[in-house]
Amino acid sequence: MWEWAASTAECAGFERLVLVTRGDARSRAGWVTVCNDQPEEGLAGSIRIGVTAAQNADRIVIALADMPFVPKEHLVALAQGDGVIFTAYPDGRRGIPAAFPPSAFDTLLSLSGDKGAAALGFEQAVVIEAQGAGALLDVDTPADLERAQELAGALDA
Repeated sequence: MWEWAASTAECAGFERLVLVTRGDARSRAGWVTVCNDQPEEGLAGSIRIGVTAAQNADRIVIALADMPFVPKEHLVALAQGDGVIFTAYPDGRRGIPAAFPPSAFDTLLSLSGDKGAAALGFEQAVVIEAQGAGALLDVDTPADLERAQELAGALDA
């Protein structure tokens, strides 16, 4: 599943790709792999590690490996935008994938607990929609995995 997400990120044309992973997980050619040796800290720890690895970047896009159907065009729109940009969810939430300029990096580094960057406020953030079948499917449960397999089968057909 993460191979799909990684391939999409590669096709989006990012200058540098950073993979935050546990020590026992795989790496991928062309990616900078950084280890989150405290995954029990939750999403915030992974975000802090990724932001630290990308400190000299002009902009960062945060995406998740368990969201395999985010379209390349959505990642490109996030990367080419200005300021903080979140993805709009159908229920009104804003979340990942999201993009941040360097002025937001220190705020991202202050994140704690098992919550994402949207928890930090960023009141002036832009919110954009992702288009496409299953674009925001986050595979966290067996039912989500079944849905992902159905979508993958439909895309291959």
